[in-house]
Amino acid sequence: MAKLYIIRGIPGSGKSTYAETLKKDLWEDGHDVARFEADDYWMKDGKYCIDLKNLHAAHKWCFDKVFNAFDKGCDIVIVSNTFTRLSEMEPYINKAMERNIDITVYRMGNEFKNVHNVPEEVIEKMKNRFEDYDNEIIVKKD
Repeated sequence: MAKLYIIRGIPGSGKSTYAETLKKDLWEDGHDVARFEADDYWMKDGKYCIDLKNLHAAHKWCFDKVFNAFDKGCDIVIVSNTFTRLSEMEPYINKAMERNIDITVYRMGNEFKNVHNVPEEVIEKMKNRFEDYDNEIIVKKD
């Protein structure tokens, strides 16, 4: 059965690092696995060049990449984005359920320095609006 891993958390919580480690481990176990995040949309010649006017386009791009990977035969796909509100995960969950794809949600509980220089006041707003998801697995480095 195909599987979708959703990794969520505030900027600097370790989403990308965890996703990349999970991808490597699953690949070493013999899975055909892909990993995507909206931040990939902003990478140009190795540099992160965000333009918030295109935020919707970045998330649509990420969503399409996830389900195109399943269409191309990946048995596991990992998506890591902030997903602070349940409504942001809902399209992924609904589409996965339509396709009978198993879903696991990880919530990163760490607070490292964010690599994209997101202002502290923006991070605080994200923390304040963060909604819990039933049965999510909390990942926190000790």
